[in-house]
Amino acid sequence: MTLNCPPAISAVHTQNPDQPNWYCYTTPARREAAAAVALSGVAENVLAPRILTTRVRCLKVDRIPAPLFPGYGFALAPLSSLQDAIKQTWDIRALVGFGDGPVIVPDEVIDEILCRIDKSGFVKLTALAPGDEVEVIAGPFEGLRGIFQRADSAARVVLLMAFMSNFNVTLPSGVVRKLS
Repeated sequence: MTLNCPPAISAVHTQNPDQPNWYCYTTPARREAAAAVALSGVAENVLAPRILTTRVRCLKVDRIPAPLFPGYGFALAPLSSLQDAIKQTWDIRALVGFGDGPVIVPDEVIDEILCRIDKSGFVKLTALAPGDEVEVIAGPFEGLRGIFQRADSAARVVLLMAFMSNFNVTLPSGVVRKLS
């Protein structure tokens, strides 16, 4: 079976295994930070991007840190060093790959994540701010307008729709655009 990957991530490792490249690795649930620490001695750079998300518990609303990509992280290291380190830790399951070996994550992908990290060290997911008026541009709610509420870790946005009384709807972030 052949996977049709976007060109940006379809480059399988074909270079010198001693040359540092960005690789994506998988971790057990809630072990992203521990995996980053485990790789920090081997990799030139480790990235386990986090966001601030909203949690409601006992009628109290909190902003808490959460992984941008739950169960995944990125490391800049030679492939041979990375593979050796993965064998020696429980915090990393494997490198992400498609049959022929680990996939090299393009520098542009990492740069895009890094440029969205704010002063507090968290990734800003969207240019939308709570209260912004938006329009749904695809799907069953296409053409309807709403008020942006928040973004969550699954790259969705929660909108307060301004028709049929107020109700919340969660949509993929790619189907809304900010009205000027």
